[in-house]
Amino acid sequence: MTSFGHHSKTSPLTGSSEFIRHEACNNCGSSDGNSIYTDGHGYCFVCHAYTQGDEEPVHIHHTNHVQIKGSAERLQKRRISQQTCEKYKVYRDGDKLRFYYHDQSGIVKGAKVKTKDKQFTYEGDSPGTFFAQYLWGNSGKRIIITEGELDCVSYAELFPTWPVVSLPSGAAGAKKAIQKNLEFLQGYSEIVLWFDSDEPGQKAAEEAASVLPPGRAFIARLEAHKDLSDALQANDYKAIDDAFFKRREYRPDGIVIMMITSLTTGRLIRWLIQKKSTTTFM
Repeated sequence: MTSFGHHSKTSPLTGSSEFIRHEACNNCGSSDGNSIYTDGHGYCFVCHAYTQGDEEPVHIHHTNHVQIKGSAERLQKRRISQQTCEKYKVYRDGDKLRFYYHDQSGIVKGAKVKTKDKQFTYEGDSPGTFFAQYLWGNSGKRIIITEGELDCVSYAELFPTWPVVSLPSGAAGAKKAIQKNLEFLQGYSEIVLWFDSDEPGQKAAEEAASVLPPGRAFIARLEAHKDLSDALQANDYKAIDDAFFKRREYRPDGIVIMMITSLTTGRLIRWLIQKKSTTTFM
């Protein structure tokens, strides 16, 4: 008996058709992982490929929390490649886009589903992490946090090696999401909040920055576009570069932050100067 001999006699997908035999799987190459049932469909217990009679296999991957549907495809209008969608697990499922959320160990826990008319639903459990957080370690020079998943993958399309994540619930939940993942962010020297350029987005960035480690929070803002996705669609790389290089360090109320160069050593020294006060701090 093979390692798959203890399966149920009925299909795990239909619940009605009866098991007939094991066969090789054309999808993953397993010699006996594919189970054939009386209605003609097959299901591979190795790669989870489902074959409907004589049709092409449809991939239905299973986890304990959510069923992964769809596949990574190039998002032509948004200028995002199939490779980026695969890396970030952004899958097209008919006229829907699915953004899969993982825990820090990389296990799929849930999916945010976006319809063509921009309605959102959520399936499975919420891991409490940022979107794509599992792809990155908990330390580094810089990490970008965007407001939405499409902004995240837009940035990744241009700068594939730089860590980038997005908020799980938009601007409204920005501060809460940052607080929940402070341990993850602590190891980064610079945390850039690149939210939408509208008033709610910028207000959320200020609020979220207030809970980050002092001196590490920066805010980037696009001048001519609402968000990174719009800028990439417009092929406006200059606007993206300008927003990044003009990012400003978050300044708590009452403090002015100036950068000056020491005349004796040439080193950059940060001075925190209280407004309307001659007291300086180094």
